[in-house]
Amino acid sequence: MSATLLQHPTFYGLAERLRATHRLRSLSIALIVAGWVGSAPELAIAEPKAVQGAGAVGDLVLTTAGSTVRARLRIVVDGKPWADWVEATRAKYVEGLFVWLDADADGTLSEAEAKRTPSPPPLPLPDAQDSEEVHFAFNFRVMDLDGDGKVTRPELDDYYRSFGGAPFRVVKPAARRSSPVGYELFLRLDGNQDGALTADEMSDVDALFSLDRDADGLLAAGEIPGGGGASRGEEFVANSNAGQAIAEALTIAWEAAGNEPADLEVAIDLSTREVNESPLRLVVPSGRQTVNSHLEADGVLVVQLAGNRIELLVAPAPVRTEAQLAATLQREFAAADTDRDDRISSNNRVPEFLRRNFDLIDRNGNQSLERSELDGFLHQVLPLQSSIEASRMTLSLGARRSGLFDLLDRNDDGSLGARELRALPRIGRECGTNGRLTSREIPASYTVVVRRSTLLAPYEPQNSPMGGPPWFSRLDRNRDGDVSAAEFPGRIELFDQLDSDRDGLIGLKEALQAEGKFRGTSLNTKESQ
Repeated sequence: MSATLLQHPTFYGLAERLRATHRLRSLSIALIVAGWVGSAPELAIAEPKAVQGAGAVGDLVLTTAGSTVRARLRIVVDGKPWADWVEATRAKYVEGLFVWLDADADGTLSEAEAKRTPSPPPLPLPDAQDSEEVHFAFNFRVMDLDGDGKVTRPELDDYYRSFGGAPFRVVKPAARRSSPVGYELFLRLDGNQDGALTADEMSDVDALFSLDRDADGLLAAGEIPGGGGASRGEEFVANSNAGQAIAEALTIAWEAAGNEPADLEVAIDLSTREVNESPLRLVVPSGRQTVNSHLEADGVLVVQLAGNRIELLVAPAPVRTEAQLAATLQREFAAADTDRDDRISSNNRVPEFLRRNFDLIDRNGNQSLERSELDGFLHQVLPLQSSIEASRMTLSLGARRSGLFDLLDRNDDGSLGARELRALPRIGRECGTNGRLTSREIPASYTVVVRRSTLLAPYEPQNSPMGGPPWFSRLDRNRDGDVSAAEFPGRIELFDQLDSDRDGLIGLKEALQAEGKFRGTSLNTKESQ
């Protein structure tokens, strides 16, 4: 449930005391929430300034009873270390926003002008689930540090620096139950019931879609029968935890990067790049070759440790959200401008998204929007909002999953799509022995995702799990991250043209390749406009 932070007695009193002693500029939001996150394992926040080394944001620490692997993440954007890029983006945002808010161009913001300031990004509540967050209520006295009745550019900068939230957030999801149908799926594939999957048996996954009762292109856990009395084979009889991983307990933690050498160096390049270029680069420091790790063809880093399989991937940002937002505001303005005079009043029946942004767009504060004000906002402010949102990142630490079903369910949606099932032969070769995979070799699995934030386009379907162009998200009706021929509304010739690898699916990379061809650009990870 949302709450208003500055209406909370503790925070309101704190802000007022700090304002009175002019100490607000020295307070980082990380210090405000330090007491919260120390006791809340679900959520942790890291500040870039606490990180050592160029581009380093911290260490992913994988610990079992027998060993510890420290993977150091370094992020670079457009050739700059991530923390430097974040600071430059924030400074540019504050500069442009101040100019927009300062309607009378006198170099300061009056209370009326400052009141139009967009709220800082929401903060997580203490001990709350990831969906719960708090927002700041506008309070001019908090922004006006010296109490002179006006806000200067440095004061606006201090306001966002102090209350803007940490740009890098680490989320540890709650523990989850493994799917109960893991060993039933194993039995379905183990045709000769010898307790091991051969290469041929692992390649026969498309036959499983005969179980897809609702014909949605997904094999849901509930669609896999409970064994039907089939023999479990000698191995399953001997093993009371049939289909479960024989793995040491693993903990995944996030720590500030220290001075000690890491076992792995993982570079994440979020600069403009071609679609087929992976943002990940893996470096194993000299003398630390014992870590079982590799980069897969799809750009996913895999670390295998004591019967556990950890996947680290970077989710590409959705493209064209800024253009979608601009188009939505223009459509809503046209709908509200019934007399076609390029002006609408706050008393008009203003559509929802435009109404939420009305005060900010209304630069002169006269409760009337002119077309020129909307155009100015779209060109001067919206790109800055898009950039500052894209500078925020989340690292999601995966919960433990066990069994064959969960091993394949990479997006953790409780269903297996065609691409997830077709990954079995490759995963089986990595985890099995001599081309065969036994139930005892099925690892416990974890998926760690680095994801950039993005402005949300209203009225649009939720993006596919791994992002992509708007048309790709709309066509991906079953949300499996692919568009099948059944989901594609166009001619089969066009589908075949987009399906460049001829696997019967238009995947994310193929969608981004098509987007680049249509728009004549390569993929820009900040946003393709």
